[in-house]
Amino acid sequence: MLVIPVEHCVGIQDATPEALQAVVLLVQEVARAMGSSIDAPGVNILNASGEGSDQSVAHLHMHVVPRWHADGLDTWPTTISERKLKEDWFESLRASIDS
Repeated sequence: MLVIPVEHCVGIQDATPEALQAVVLLVQEVARAMGSSIDAPGVNILNASGEGSDQSVAHLHMHVVPRWHADGLDTWPTTISERKLKEDWFESLRASIDS
């Protein structure tokens, strides 16, 4: 199931707090409904935001994927990025969040 805000935003980075809140609350509602209607005891929430993420549609959307124990679906990345980060990457990230 896709959850898409009415307000246009390309990804999480440019979404207003209101649009992001509305999307996340609807994702929660859909996840709960999947549990009660199709007996899915879990969900994976998937999103790609920004050029480097392989985002295929330039509008914020979240996939809500119903999951069952041992269903055979693997939604977790099986590889890691080959991009090398500077040694102070964590401090730089923390400074960006704190400002």
